[in-house]
Amino acid sequence: MAARLALNLHPPRTGARPLNPARDLGAVADLLETVFADDLDPGGRQMIREARSLARSGLMLHLISPWSSAAGSLFPGIIWEESGRVVGNVTVGNSARRPGNWQVANVAVHPDFRGQGIGRRLMEATIDQVLNRSGRQISLQVRDTNPAVALYQRMGFRPLGSVTRWISTGRPRLGALHTSGSPVRPAQSKDWLALWQLFRSVTVAAQGWPDPLTMPHFRPRWWRSLLQLLNDETMRRWVAPAPFDGILDGYVELHGIAGRYRLTLRVRTGAVGQVEGDLLQEALSAVDRAGDGTVVIDHPSEEKTAEERFREAGFRADRTLILMQLQLKPQGGDSDGNI
Repeated sequence: MAARLALNLHPPRTGARPLNPARDLGAVADLLETVFADDLDPGGRQMIREARSLARSGLMLHLISPWSSAAGSLFPGIIWEESGRVVGNVTVGNSARRPGNWQVANVAVHPDFRGQGIGRRLMEATIDQVLNRSGRQISLQVRDTNPAVALYQRMGFRPLGSVTRWISTGRPRLGALHTSGSPVRPAQSKDWLALWQLFRSVTVAAQGWPDPLTMPHFRPRWWRSLLQLLNDETMRRWVAPAPFDGILDGYVELHGIAGRYRLTLRVRTGAVGQVEGDLLQEALSAVDRAGDGTVVIDHPSEEKTAEERFREAGFRADRTLILMQLQLKPQGGDSDGNI
């Protein structure tokens, strides 16, 4: 009897609690790999490998986790235990650019435990955690086909727009790309303020999510070029000048590393439908000269002209994410909005 009582002093728990990297990192890595098996990009897979390796380090985890990208990307966060087993996780972090704006990176519930309200209770615990840290907003992204969209709306999240991911493998189909002959040239250092103004004029979904890009991002910095050189990265930019001085009709950026490219396209509202093809022609010609490569574009879903150009160049739509945000009322104070 005494032995049985001793064994039951600390029974396996059920419920939500803050993530403890030293205890939970390996279990959370396993959960994320199970839940997001079809969505993980190379960076996500690398993070999971690092998390598992860190979890195996045992006591060393206490010393190195504050500096580990794998631990940092999952912490702070909330987990859900079911009889001592980690079956749910929310990863949430405070914005570096906008203090008070917290960002949910993932909401994961093991397939065997869905439909039991665990996701909602994890989000409720996350909201409480953010409120306790004087947070003012919570931002997240969710697939447009995910039933969780309705849950988030019931909890007070409102949609701000959506972004579709486009992917192209192999050589782009430049011959099929519709162009209008608009003038396009390489971006110059003097363009930085016009670029900043262009990004400020576009929709929320196009400004950079979940943190809109700020003016320092566009200022020329010599050390950025040095870091790109040291990391063997490619960074090229082109602009389409407007007929009037100091204004840009559009901008395209190509960032490449290890045969993978990320392309960013932005067009001034008054120039939509005029310069998309010409900007893409320049960027994708650079990819074509480099040989085969995978190109990824995350682009606002409402910009249909750009989507037509993507399809012409051989891109396929991969997924669409709805951008959502919850305005919080901090305890004992006022908020920037209402739930």
